[in-house]
Amino acid sequence: MIDVDNFKKYNDHYGHLAGDYLLSKIGNLIQEDLRGSDILARYGGDELAIILPETGAKQALDILTRIKNKIGDYSFSLQDYKAGKDDENPDDYGQYEYKSGYDIIKEKFFRWFTNRGLNFSDLNSNFAMQVTISAGICELYDEIADKNELIKKADQALLQAKRNGKNRICLWE
Repeated sequence: MIDVDNFKKYNDHYGHLAGDYLLSKIGNLIQEDLRGSDILARYGGDELAIILPETGAKQALDILTRIKNKIGDYSFSLQDYKAGKDDENPDDYGQYEYKSGYDIIKEKFFRWFTNRGLNFSDLNSNFAMQVTISAGICELYDEIADKNELIKKADQALLQAKRNGKNRICLWE
C-alpha cells in the first residue's frame, strides 16, 4: 500500500483536479518500475496498491525503495497541467496512440471549466514541488486467511510508516 504524503494539503491548495493530475503522474512513474506481471491500482483517495506476484518482502522492499526515491527526486511541475487545445476536433484523438478514454474526458472537462471562466493558467506554471510517499508492505503467507487480511496488514504497515515521520516504508511483521 502506498500513500502520498500530505496529499490533502496539496488538494486543498491546488484543487482536486490538480490532485488527480498528481496521482496520475505518480502512477505513471510507479508503472515504469514494475514488471509485466505486477499490478498497480488506485485503492482509494490518494492510496495506491501494488501486487507483486512471486516477490518476497525483501524484494518488495527493494522495489518500493527504488520507487520512493524516484518519486522523491522527481520535480512535479504544474506547467504540465493544462486544459488542452481550445479547438477540439474529434478526429485528433486518433493520433494519440497512448491517450486513454479517461485522459480524453479529463481534457474535455478542463476545457469545459476553462470556457466558463475558471482559468487554470492562474496556477504558477513555473512552480515545481517535491512529493514524497509512504508505503506499507505485507508478504502473503499461509497464516493470512484472505485478501482483506492481507490488505489490512499492508495498511497497518503503511500507517506505521506515516506515524514514524512519512517518506518511509514499513514491513508488517
